[in-house]
Amino acid sequence: MSKPIKTILVIAVMLVSAFQVPGQRLTYQIFMGKDSIGLMFAEQKVSGIYHNFELKSNMSVNSIVNVEIQYILKASFEKERLLNSFTEQNVNGRIKVASTLKWDGKSYWVQTLEKRYKMKNTMIDYNLVCLYFREPVNITKVYSDTHGTFLNLKNVGPHKYELILPDGKRNIYTYQFGICTEVQVTQFFSKVYFKLVPS
Repeated sequence: MSKPIKTILVIAVMLVSAFQVPGQRLTYQIFMGKDSIGLMFAEQKVSGIYHNFELKSNMSVNSIVNVEIQYILKASFEKERLLNSFTEQNVNGRIKVASTLKWDGKSYWVQTLEKRYKMKNTMIDYNLVCLYFREPVNITKVYSDTHGTFLNLKNVGPHKYELILPDGKRNIYTYQFGICTEVQVTQFFSKVYFKLVPS
């Protein structure tokens, strides 16, 4: 093979590698007791210094009345800084929670269904979606896009962490090899478990 052709091939491989976007997709089955009530998907895409995350879940609970719950969270980071996020929760087709967050270069602006406000002197480097891809070792505060505030997090055992919600409820996250394998969530009707589906 001639030297010019080798050079062209090397450049081509470098270009292809440069435009490849590493990613990771996790699937969780949602249980209430022994019953499967839905699925959640967590996805991470990396392009240079930018990390984009998306979390989607769909649950259907049959009790006295049928309850359909859809949740979505999107977040973008530049290096270790959260640039923007969007979250929305629908219950039986009605929006119950919706919020956006944007970094303007100096401060964060948060818009919820009720109000718009500015977060000064704050740097967000870890939010709710990060809990699924990176074990929160030595992290005690997690930004909740849903609630528009920081929540306390504490280690409660080997690779196990407790997230304390504003209403006092507690979610438990369990990890293996740095990835979240199970979440125990306290809902208004029961405890719900998100269990990682082996890939």
